[in-house]
Amino acid sequence: MAGRDDREIIEDVRGGNADAFAELIDRHENRVFIIVRGHLPAARVREVAHDVFCRAFRSLGNFRFEKPFEHWLSKIAVRTCYDFWRKEKRRKEVTFSVFSDDDGREVLDGIISGAAEDEYDLNQRRRFAREMIFRLLEELSPEDRMALSLVYLEGRSVKEAAGLMGWTVANIKVRNHRARKRLQSLASQLY
Repeated sequence: MAGRDDREIIEDVRGGNADAFAELIDRHENRVFIIVRGHLPAARVREVAHDVFCRAFRSLGNFRFEKPFEHWLSKIAVRTCYDFWRKEKRRKEVTFSVFSDDDGREVLDGIISGAAEDEYDLNQRRRFAREMIFRLLEELSPEDRMALSLVYLEGRSVKEAAGLMGWTVANIKVRNHRARKRLQSLASQLY
């Protein structure tokens, strides 16, 4: 059965062969992992990627073949990440303790000033910067976080981000404006 296109596989799954869905997973798992990894902490990526495929399987009857399956699956992945952050926001309050000690402030100051190049290797700085970004993003509403991540971290167009989220272009623009202002405020509180 090698060489089947997505439509054939989907029709097979819809026809009752649930095992054929594994072909879709194999074909599209890299794309889903890239999306999820870009929005979530590493420890949660596998779990949420699994949720993406579960949602896709349950909703496969709603797929209309108007756009490629990969686009439809990408929307599910983005919305699953969004749902993750909505649940997380309700569950806990995030703190900036990682930045409050002297070592954290020293590294942050070094990264911002550029003086850390001699002291810290590139990988260590990248890990810290990624953690800082995730911590700051956790302070945003889930809606603002997703809008900002899609446009500024993933480099998607405003129109594409709006399509993935099922929102208007104006909504994405407003949310990004709010998110940038909130991040500026949070960053100023670190000092």
